[in-house]
Amino acid sequence: MQPNRTPASTSPVTRPVVVIGMNLDTALDLARLKVLISADIIYTSPRHRDLITKQRPNLSARWHMWQSPLDDSLKRIEQDHHAGKSLVVIASGDPMCYGIGATIIRHFPDLPLKVIPAPSSFSLATAALKWPAQNCTCISLHCGEDHQILQYLPPRQPLLCLTKNQHSPQLVALILDQQGWGASKVTVLEELGNSTERVRPFTAQKLANEKLEFQHLNMLAIVPGRSDSAMVEDDIFPLDHTIVHDGQLTKFAFRAITLATLNPAPKRVLWDIGAGSGAISLGWIKLGGHALAIEQHPQRSKNILQNTKFIQAPLFELYQQSAESILHDFARHDTLPDAIFFGGALALIETAMPMLKSRGTLVANAVTVASQQHLSTLHQQHGGNLRRINIEEEDSIAGNPALKPARSVLQYWWHKP
Repeated sequence: MQPNRTPASTSPVTRPVVVIGMNLDTALDLARLKVLISADIIYTSPRHRDLITKQRPNLSARWHMWQSPLDDSLKRIEQDHHAGKSLVVIASGDPMCYGIGATIIRHFPDLPLKVIPAPSSFSLATAALKWPAQNCTCISLHCGEDHQILQYLPPRQPLLCLTKNQHSPQLVALILDQQGWGASKVTVLEELGNSTERVRPFTAQKLANEKLEFQHLNMLAIVPGRSDSAMVEDDIFPLDHTIVHDGQLTKFAFRAITLATLNPAPKRVLWDIGAGSGAISLGWIKLGGHALAIEQHPQRSKNILQNTKFIQAPLFELYQQSAESILHDFARHDTLPDAIFFGGALALIETAMPMLKSRGTLVANAVTVASQQHLSTLHQQHGGNLRRINIEEEDSIAGNPALKPARSVLQYWWHKP
C-alpha cells in the first residue's frame, strides 16, 4: 500500500500570472471565480473592477488600476510576481489578440501566464455582421495613427479594425474619403458584447461629413470601394504622373521589378537611400513593410513628404541629411534593415552591406556609364547578380503607333548570407 503523499505546491515564482478575458456582459463562471477568490492582487480598469464587484463584492484581493504610462504597471506585475504574489489580470475579450496578454509576453517573454479568454472583438464583430472570419483581415489602429489604414489599401479582403477612441470612426472615414475611398462601406460597431451594442452602416464619405457621436469602445468593419472620380491605378504601383517628382523617379515598370527584387513582406524594414520621390518606400509600405528614406536634396524631400503625407512613423521616416552622415548613425540603429535600396549615393554600398540583416537583400539601380561601371566592379568584388532592364513604351511616329525605348537601367542585387 502506497503511503499518502501531499502534492507539491507551486513555487511562488513559478506560479503563473492568470490573465482573464471578460466582456461587458460576461458572468463570473466557476473557473474565473476560483482564480479571483485566490488572488492577492488584481490588475484591471475601473470598468472591469465595477463589473466584477457587482457580481462578487467581497473579494479580498487588492485592486490595482492600470497606470499611464502602462510600463509602470507592467514593471509592477513583474515585481509582484517575483515577490510570490498571486496575480490576476483582467482584460477585454481575448487577452492574446492585440490585448494585455500579448503585451505582457512581449515585455517579459519568460513570465509564466495562464490565459482564460473570452470572445475577441473580432469574433463578436464577425458574429454581428454574419461575416466568415477567415475572409477578413483583422488589424489594430489602437496604438498607432488613424491614417495607417492606408497601409492596408487596396485590400484583398474586408477589414476589421480595432480603433483608438470615439473620434476614430470619423477620422478614419475622412482619410478614406480624401484618398479616393469615399465609396467604401464603413460599419461602426459599438459596445460589442454588451446589452447596449449598436451597429450602424455608412459610406466613408457620409460618415466623414456628418455630425455624429460614438461610444468610446467601438470598432470598424470596412468594405473598401473607390470613388467614381478616383484613379484605380494609384494603389501599390502608382503611375508616374500621379507622383510628385523632379525627374528623379524610378519609373513604373522599373519600380515594379525593383520592389519584386527587394522582396517586400509585412513588417520588414527597408532603407531607401537616395530616395528621390519616395516611390520605392511608398510601394514597400503599401506591401506591409516599414521604410526609412534618406534624401538630402531639399525639394526632393518636400516631394517625398507630399507623396507620403498620410504615412508616418513607425511606418515611414524621412531623414533629410547626406547618406554618408546618416549611415554612420544608422550603424548604431536598433532595427537593422531587411532590405536596402540605392537610388543614388552608390559609393556607399560597401558601407551599407555590413548593416544588412542576414538573408537580407540590397538592390541598386544605375543609369549613367560611370555608375554602371561602379556596379560592375561591386559585382566582381562581392558577387551577387546583375541584370540590364530595357523597357519600350507606347509612342507614335508621324501619327503612327510605335514603341520608344526608355533609358537602359543596370540593376545590381546582392543577398547577404
